[in-house]
Amino acid sequence: MKTITSNTIDTTLTTGKPVFSPRGIQLRRNRINELNLMIWKYENQDSSFKKNENDSSTNNNSGNADYDGITSESHTKYIQEVQILEKELIEPQVTTYPRRVTEVCIGCTVNILMNGEKRQYDILGYGETDWKNNQLAYTAPLVIGILGKKPGYIGEIQLCGRSQKVEIVEVSPLKEASNYKL
Repeated sequence: MKTITSNTIDTTLTTGKPVFSPRGIQLRRNRINELNLMIWKYENQDSSFKKNENDSSTNNNSGNADYDGITSESHTKYIQEVQILEKELIEPQVTTYPRRVTEVCIGCTVNILMNGEKRQYDILGYGETDWKNNQLAYTAPLVIGILGKKPGYIGEIQLCGRSQKVEIVEVSPLKEASNYKL
């Protein structure tokens, strides 16, 4: 596991390997465990508990809502997802969140004006995007457009095929960094 700091993130973006926070790694591991449990339960169920892909009815009698209706196609997708997630965690690059920031980086809170509308986002590691809580991974298109920029920056960013005017108002370390620890 290679540990990096946020100010070296620009060089890691070109390596093609995702940059995780410790929380992001744990989220990935939790997802792998969840998928492996579903795979195990599917593989160890009596065939009468598995949904027949040719049967449009949903009247199996397993009584287990979490695993009713899992098809062999879903089972295969779960296995593939586990393989992808496990591959991402081979020698992961891990970043720690900075205590001080002067530019948009992983581990900061950024206040922006986008087309005149105030917005605030926490910039986090790979796979940690949560739009409902204004948390964006550094791989989100908006973040890619402002990563490394300092307060006062005004520019145009292409999002969803449209040009968006963005002004960086303020950057600061994550205000609630403890929320991002496990």
